Amino acid sequence: MRNRVAAAVWASCAIFGAVVVVLIIFGEPRVIKEQEGGNRWRNAIYDFQTLAAGIFAVGAAYATVKQMQYTEGKSDDRHNQLVKLNTQTEANAAKRHHELVELTLRPDKLLVERAVNPQVRGLKGLISTLDRLHGFAMERQTDKEMQAEMLRNHKLLKNTCDSVATIVTRQQLVDGSKMFKGDLTYELDWIRTQCERTSNVLASLGSDLQVIDGSEPIKMTPQMAEMTTPLLVFAMLMPKAVRDACKLMEEAATEYGVVVR
Repeated sequence: MRNRVAAAVWASCAIFGAVVVVLIIFGEPRVIKEQEGGNRWRNAIYDFQTLAAGIFAVGAAYATVKQMQYTEGKSDDRHNQLVKLNTQTEANAAKRHHELVELTLRPDKLLVERAVNPQVRGLKGLISTLDRLHGFAMERQTDKEMQAEMLRNHKLLKNTCDSVATIVTRQQLVDGSKMFKGDLTYELDWIRTQCERTSNVLASLGSDLQVIDGSEPIKMTPQMAEMTTPLLVFAMLMPKAVRDACKLMEEAATEYGVVVR
């Protein structure tokens, strides 16, 4: 649009100039009383000096406007370059900040990665066995009958307890626990405590467990019932505790951008 306007202005000026030149060349010179003769071109310049001055003034004004437009365009270009430079600087600063954060969090992320892998997979692999022990207990009516059932299945109970304890006491999980929130830390401590109590009970029974025949009823004295309470607690509560711990560890891994394998 701007180019079309400029072209029209220049065309109009050219036409006007051509008409003026033709009139000067072929037109009859002016006749002023008491003033005749003289050079034709000099007279023409004298006659049209005001017009010439006006044309030069318009040209100068046009040149001034064009220079202002050029200067303004350069100023806009510099402004755009500054904006682009600032944007790029901010992007680079954000990138450097992100890299610094990544470097800062990298040790923490590594601790969490070592804590959850392969511990989550190992604990999940024991859930079916824990559910089996829970099912054995739920088949009985009273606490004493449930405790007696745990004694009948003491080998399975011991193997499962040892497997859970091996996982939750691994040094890499213990080291990474400081990165976990309170709920998960408490859950893992509870699991470790119950595994220790269960192992202690089974160890204290010792040779008594060897004579237990699964086909014969076990007489549960009050002393035996009190002693074997941790076995029932393990069977009844450990499946949920392990599930909750696995879920919380997966949430912790997600928070640190760690993939649970």
